[in-house]
Amino acid sequence: SRAVFMLSARARAADEAELIDALADAHLEVRFDPGTRDIAARAALRSKAALSRDGHLHAERVAAAQLGPWNALAERWRGPSAVKALARVSEGDANGDALRERLRRVHRALAAAPSRLQIVRDAGGRSAADPRRAWRDRSASESLASPGRKCGPRRAPRAAAWILGGTVNYCAKVYPAVGAGHPDAAPLGVLAALLGGDLLVRAIREDGGAYGAGARYCERSATLRLFSYRDPRLAETLDDFNRASASLRRRPPARGRLEEAILRAVRELDRPRAFHVAAFERYLDELQGRDPEGARRRRDAMLRTSPEAVRETARRYLRPDRGRAGVLAAAGREDDLDRLGLPWSRV
Repeated sequence: SRAVFMLSARARAADEAELIDALADAHLEVRFDPGTRDIAARAALRSKAALSRDGHLHAERVAAAQLGPWNALAERWRGPSAVKALARVSEGDANGDALRERLRRVHRALAAAPSRLQIVRDAGGRSAADPRRAWRDRSASESLASPGRKCGPRRAPRAAAWILGGTVNYCAKVYPAVGAGHPDAAPLGVLAALLGGDLLVRAIREDGGAYGAGARYCERSATLRLFSYRDPRLAETLDDFNRASASLRRRPPARGRLEEAILRAVRELDRPRAFHVAAFERYLDELQGRDPEGARRRRDAMLRTSPEAVRETARRYLRPDRGRAGVLAAAGREDDLDRLGLPWSRV
């Protein structure tokens, strides 16, 4: 995988040249004035407020971060660690000088890095000028051939749980899997649909009282993820994750349940996207070396998935020793986390 820094914007086709100019300005002509510290502080507050809205995604990131450097980097960029780090740099710098100098160093590296322009137009739209030339005139390069220096956390994250506050929890269990091009990608997608159907919904939402529960196979991070949303329970939900996984390891699913899961998995793969979103996702796949035809092949393979293939996939990937738990916990749950052996920190 390759880490990329992206800027995006939309405008009328007639304003394409001005849009490219504005993107170049945003990329190259950045000012770090005394108001930068206040901007960072406001960003920290917004990020902390968003933790509850997307708590299940953050719990997944915390769990996945324990499985490898790229997932750990994703948590450092977008998880609770990022929220805490952003608050720390904005609060610990009285006049903002250190923050501005740090941002200047990062910006110099980004401005000098190779770059590439992608334009998505409506059918029949065209530009009066050569947009690539306009971008080259303002940016360092148009090539992304160089992979750049290696990056990523050198140590596994210490916190497997974060005290968020409030009265509800967000729980996750994440297992390492394989990427989209692997033959097991199709049964993994069906396996996630089975877990996210009756197995988790009945135990965690209907019986346990959580607002939601589910599972998903994430091919970009090569993980299988189980989660709960706004959950009054904690240890009991982690036990439910384990019981649901064990039930699929023990026996193949009934044919009727499998067919329903296949339909859900295919529907998720085929969900409608705006044309510019689909084009952008394909562009990212090409940057990362992923086959644009892989989704079609995976869809066909899902339709052929057998009950026995699902059980074998569960035995291979849902092993108890491979999964990692991640939690965003309510206030006062420190003792529960200690009993579970989950190192915790405060947001």
